[in-house]
Amino acid sequence: MKVSKIHWLLLIAGLLIPLMSVLATDDRGRSRDQDAGKRVALVIGNGAYVGEYLGPLRNPVNDADDIAKALKGFNFEVMVHKNLNKRDMKKAIAEFGRKAVEADATLFYFAGHGLQIKSQNYLMPIDASAESEALVADEGVNVNLVLEEVENAKSAINMVILDACRNNVFSGKFREGSTRGLAPPSGFPKGTVIVYATNPGNVAADGEGRNGLFTAGLLTGFKAKDLSLGNVLLTASTYVEEKSEGRQTPYVNGPETVKNKFNFRIKKEEVVILTSTGIEFVRVPGGTFQMGCGSWQSDCSSDEKPVHEVRVGEFEMGKYEVTQGQWQAVMGANPSGFTSCGDQCPVEKVSWDDVQGFISRLNGRRDGCTYRLPTEAEWEYACRSGGREEKYCGGGNVDQVAWYSENSGGKTHPVGQKSANGLGLHDMGGNVWEWVSDRDDGKFYANSPRDNPQGPSSGSDRVDRGGGWGSYPADVRSAFRNIDDPGYRYDDLGFRLSRTCP
Repeated sequence: MKVSKIHWLLLIAGLLIPLMSVLATDDRGRSRDQDAGKRVALVIGNGAYVGEYLGPLRNPVNDADDIAKALKGFNFEVMVHKNLNKRDMKKAIAEFGRKAVEADATLFYFAGHGLQIKSQNYLMPIDASAESEALVADEGVNVNLVLEEVENAKSAINMVILDACRNNVFSGKFREGSTRGLAPPSGFPKGTVIVYATNPGNVAADGEGRNGLFTAGLLTGFKAKDLSLGNVLLTASTYVEEKSEGRQTPYVNGPETVKNKFNFRIKKEEVVILTSTGIEFVRVPGGTFQMGCGSWQSDCSSDEKPVHEVRVGEFEMGKYEVTQGQWQAVMGANPSGFTSCGDQCPVEKVSWDDVQGFISRLNGRRDGCTYRLPTEAEWEYACRSGGREEKYCGGGNVDQVAWYSENSGGKTHPVGQKSANGLGLHDMGGNVWEWVSDRDDGKFYANSPRDNPQGPSSGSDRVDRGGGWGSYPADVRSAFRNIDDPGYRYDDLGFRLSRTCP
């Protein structure tokens, strides 16, 4: 591979997913990410073309679905659309622009037909005929429309990914002003990186499998163990070149000042310790997700539906369940039934009301942060590694992530022995049930607000989540809900803390 190509791959890999980077520490000793923030993505896949010049494409709808799912897993707020006409494409881009105003990073992805006329690039809606140069300009959506929205939003990092010069496009039908593939970009906004599936003037393969060749490469990069941005695009480019036997090379253009700065993965090391008790917290970036038991789960209960969209703000979550030793340090006593398990085992036999006393003492220390139980929405979002479609808190293998009826031996275990989820949180499923702040009235899911829901304002019972050492696998699922009187104490019921800090 040529040195110049590696250079460009590292550039785009340093920009593709603007997530966690250099950590700073504030005056309370909390880890701060200098570059993380709200991320917004618009994903469009157009394949249902008709007509003589723009033939149908098999893979763009799959491409859009798969890219959207991957980006959601990396905490992008994703708008995904498929088989749009021109009017709806422009509406989607306008909505993207409105959301981008609030974002620190944006990503636009398009899979489908793309054409250039006189050095202007056009993304083609499914209702375009493209029978002449004039019609391409009239029927297509100029890429500059996307760039204008990005420029107006003034986001720090912007990514435009076009898997758009697919190989069914006509060739030789128009005059000299038109050529195959897309034209090189020019004059794009500050902080913007543009990626083509192949070099300008060339066409990209639609792919023989589920995805277009370039998108398949991106998805391969997303699955790499090393999710540094450099490695994601290096993996993608290597994949494309190998599969095409050197006939297709991705193209990248953007500023070098931002290369190698970001990572797809949510940093598990963003932990701060409340030194007086040893309680560790992990920063959880805010985001939007589908809360409840979706089609990707099984064994859904009626109180886990309907699935509804929820957005939670940034907060910090305890890395582990609060332990017996930590409770003893704050409250001066240990109420647990499994005291022989030791200080590193989760505290249990604490009621919701007892937990409020513990929290009150922490807040009385006046360190500037507000300690509390997580809301039910925050709990599920964190359990599912930032809202991913995970059956259990961290994946699909319950034995890897949870102590439950079939592996616990009928007792609690020291925290942190099972694998962490994608946020670096341990034991979100199993070991002990965890109180959350919400009441339950039996109908809140159907009436929940979208933004930071707090639960119903009335109702005597409180919610606990996650399952415990005696739970069946179905009760350890990420969507499973349990309801208890706030005064009840059980030897499989504990909690973990959340906090918000200015």
